[in-house]
Amino acid sequence: MLLELRIRNFAIVEDVSLEFRDGMTAFTGETGAGKSLLLDAITLLLGAKARSQLVRFGATNAEVEGVFDVTRDPETRRRALEMGFDFDSEQASLLLVRREISTDGRNRIWVQGRSATRAQLQELLGDWIEISGQHEFLRLGREEYVLDVVDQFGGLRDELRDYRVDFEAWHKARLELERLEGEEAERAARLDYLRFQVDELDKAGITAEAAAEEERLSALRGRLGSVEKIRKALDTCRRLVDGDEGEGSGALTSLQLCDKELRGLSAYGAAFEEALRLSHEVEASTAELSRQLAQLLGSLEVDPEALETAESKLSQFHRLRRKYGTDAAGLALILEKAQRDLDEASSSGPRLEALRSQVERLSATALAKARGLHGRRMRAAESLTKKWQADVRVLGMKQARLELRLVDTGEPGTDGVTSIEALFSANAGQPPARLGEVASGGELSRIMLALKHIVASRSEIGVYLFDEVDTGIGGETAIAVAARLRAIAEENQVLVVTHLAQVASHAHHQFRIEKRTEEGRTRTCVEGLKASARPAEIARMLGGSASKAALSLAKEMLKQAEGAEA
Repeated sequence: MLLELRIRNFAIVEDVSLEFRDGMTAFTGETGAGKSLLLDAITLLLGAKARSQLVRFGATNAEVEGVFDVTRDPETRRRALEMGFDFDSEQASLLLVRREISTDGRNRIWVQGRSATRAQLQELLGDWIEISGQHEFLRLGREEYVLDVVDQFGGLRDELRDYRVDFEAWHKARLELERLEGEEAERAARLDYLRFQVDELDKAGITAEAAAEEERLSALRGRLGSVEKIRKALDTCRRLVDGDEGEGSGALTSLQLCDKELRGLSAYGAAFEEALRLSHEVEASTAELSRQLAQLLGSLEVDPEALETAESKLSQFHRLRRKYGTDAAGLALILEKAQRDLDEASSSGPRLEALRSQVERLSATALAKARGLHGRRMRAAESLTKKWQADVRVLGMKQARLELRLVDTGEPGTDGVTSIEALFSANAGQPPARLGEVASGGELSRIMLALKHIVASRSEIGVYLFDEVDTGIGGETAIAVAARLRAIAEENQVLVVTHLAQVASHAHHQFRIEKRTEEGRTRTCVEGLKASARPAEIARMLGGSASKAALSLAKEMLKQAEGAEA
């Protein structure tokens, strides 16, 4: 509940401090005194947008401060702690909110003494207080609002949250399936390209050793394509070493003659022996060279087929290098990636089928829960309509008919498969039509009050604010409206701005708002009325008279309100 409200330099409110209690509190006073400004100030504490025009003329800033008791709302306390707004250990249930509005547009918010954002304030308290103003009844024309009321009345909100878990899982899987199916044509084209790429590189013999293979083939082609050149060079070398056929003019023959001559000189000293040793070494090396030349000449043969194969493979290597703009090693990496992508793309087919099965399964689960919820909503709506219509008739619309028309759409959505519409007829013989199109503003206001009276005990709302909900009514209807407001206040805090004595007399507490002009300045004053002062204010509301008869009637009205509750 709202415990305290302090307002400073807010419109024509100069400085007001109010303390509230549970039950029903009425704000009364002449038109234009500033009663609705109090509710406007409270909406700022809920996260409403601040406007610099709200700052009192001549001031630079306005302040609104509220203290809330969240003892019976552990969820709000938990949210506050999660946002970093700590509670005083000695007053662990009190939540302090303060807003400052400046004429220069620099507005600030504090929660528990710490700076906060408007979004945080809305998340923290936005759903904690419900405001019923002159246009609030327009919500009756919104399907999501009426459906939420049915769920609240039927105790179905937990079931809806459970359904939404399954719906979100199905929705997420369905979006993924649609994405994969949308990519199917692109995937097929990519598969064709990857298969061609892998086949092309694989047939060309591209492997991790492609660079070494290219080097080997280049050497082989060079050798096979130059057999005659090699043979001629080797033959020249052979003749220089061995000499021409039948002639002893080669290097080996010359060395053998040199060796023979040096052997005859070895007896003349060590120097000649060293020369002979070297001659032996050179002769042996030359003989080895002769053997190798003979071996190389013997191994040379023309192999046109091997040459053609090497040239063909090298041609493929060069073509692929130009095509892919890389070297042989890069071709191997391209093949590896293409093979990996092909495997991954090929595996999406089974994954697509598995996802289709999952979507079908999740859809069946969500649909079953949605239809179960729809059935329970039908029963809740039937019970709610009976109570709602009966209450509306008590509020002065004796021929009124209300109907909640629910339809199973067959397609699960965030709120299930239920489509709902509120229908209304004010007169007998007139078929019900859309509530927001046929009911007047006054009728809608009372219809909404009746609805809140029915669901208030099951509501998660902490405070109800009613701003002139009694406009355009009087007599027995006014008493009925007052009784409904007081009934709502049995389990909720109710703050109501009213001009009717019948409504004010049903309040547990009352504030009188007056507009005073002093020294050329207008300001709003708020006075909390003690029990002894309330009859005079009720008498004023009855017709402005302070006569004994008016006072007596006011006291009787207050007594009757107390007796009706008892």
